[in-house]
Amino acid sequence: MKRNTTLLTLVALVLAFLALQSFQPTGRPRAVRSDRAARAEQLLTGQHRDARTSPRVHTAPLSQGAPSAPALVQEPAAGKASVPSIDAGTTPTTQEPPTGTPPEVAGHSDATASEPTPEIEPPLTAEEEELTQKRSGHYASLKWLRDHQCEDGRWSASEFGAASRRRVASHSYNVEFFAPGLAWGDQGQSPDNDFVVTALVLLAHINTGFDHKDGMYKDSMRRAIKWLRSQQDACGRFGPEHDIAFLPTHALCTAALAECYGMSGDAALKKNCETAVTHLLTLQTKDSGFARNPYGYGLDPEPDTATTAWSVLALKYAKIAGIEFEMTSVGNGVLAFLDSVTTVIRGTADDVAGVTTRLRVRGGDSPDGRAGGFISLNTLDAMNCYCRCMLATEDYDHKLCIALAKKGVAQPPTWDERSIDFVHWFFATSAAYQCLSWRPTGKNGRNADKGWTDWEQDIAKVLLAHQRGYRVDELKTWPAMLDEFGSWDAVDAYSRQGGRVYTSAMAHLILQIYYRYRRQTKD
Repeated sequence: MKRNTTLLTLVALVLAFLALQSFQPTGRPRAVRSDRAARAEQLLTGQHRDARTSPRVHTAPLSQGAPSAPALVQEPAAGKASVPSIDAGTTPTTQEPPTGTPPEVAGHSDATASEPTPEIEPPLTAEEEELTQKRSGHYASLKWLRDHQCEDGRWSASEFGAASRRRVASHSYNVEFFAPGLAWGDQGQSPDNDFVVTALVLLAHINTGFDHKDGMYKDSMRRAIKWLRSQQDACGRFGPEHDIAFLPTHALCTAALAECYGMSGDAALKKNCETAVTHLLTLQTKDSGFARNPYGYGLDPEPDTATTAWSVLALKYAKIAGIEFEMTSVGNGVLAFLDSVTTVIRGTADDVAGVTTRLRVRGGDSPDGRAGGFISLNTLDAMNCYCRCMLATEDYDHKLCIALAKKGVAQPPTWDERSIDFVHWFFATSAAYQCLSWRPTGKNGRNADKGWTDWEQDIAKVLLAHQRGYRVDELKTWPAMLDEFGSWDAVDAYSRQGGRVYTSAMAHLILQIYYRYRRQTKD
């Protein structure tokens, strides 16, 4: 009898243990809101990147052979030998979820099917909602770009519609301002612009932390890099020399390859970067800046601020990626050119009371390819500031840079027919982040000088509110329904050239500036 009692007790204990196991919680943790906000926060601050893109601090100026502040938050990869190089052939394509899966959360969540959705999700706070929208917008734009890549690997300014993978989605094209509802309204004009838009799209991917060796966009990036390399001639040149905007095209392609090399550490790209940089350096006007077409096609081959800014951007990226070249004379020439086009009015205590960046290019409606009818937004002042920050030496004029940055953001960004200018917004955002204080300074009210946070909030609000699929009238759409979902309409001052691919890549880059760079310091 005693033995039977002991046996029954053991059986009861086993059953109790099994019952407790069956009630253990499974699946996704209940703290859904904090998890999603944390992922959004990581994207916005750059913490989502792995160790190969950890921040690197630079203190020496470029003239001493090492990148100076503000340095890109990026470092060449290490320990990637087990991953095939760009020359090792195409990697096996990873099966991606079907394009156009309906969002699981009302609005525009890009959660994948492998991530279970909780039955009840706590409402987001206003801050979490903003972070989540920005995160979702980042990936929505990259997915749109992926879905409109041509078979040969490039992105086309004019043929992206024919290359769309969203076969059953409807097209609405531009919804306002320029040729609304017409198929040609969001297309670029020339195949030569495919170099520019392909370079910009690669930069957008790199800036988000992706490269061609791993990640969900590696195959797309490998194809684009291979196409870009196939277009480079023996001199290292990208694009036809008869293109009146040859040098900005070459500079952007150089920047894209330098970023791809710097992110991945793929030795196969180093030679391409070196030859591209060498060719860019040979085209600098002696002791001055860079001209749009130094070969003399179209315009007088005289240096201009816009081309000089794109060239400085390319050289900065190449320097950070580890491409070796002598920078002192280049920087001195650029700064001499900038001084020659800058009019400075000094106030008391050597303060800058006023500043203007003058034009140097003659002929045409615009010095840098802008369409007619658009309002001037002090773009050249923002570019002037950007170059001085990227070439900062120990004795650079910090007060002058602050004055130029203030001039660049004097007009707040607005989404209206005559003032949408993504190039201006890119350089103005870069200049404001480097030189303006965090908060408004000076007098209160209208006369207060806007700080960086004011400009960042304004530009983010404008861009996010007009990203297709995020507009108020499109909140119930998704990629399978709307071909333009995730992109931006081609309605800015340069979209006649680059089309929807250009505007989408530029908007993506603008939204990333504040975690791509270190802020410049007064010292």
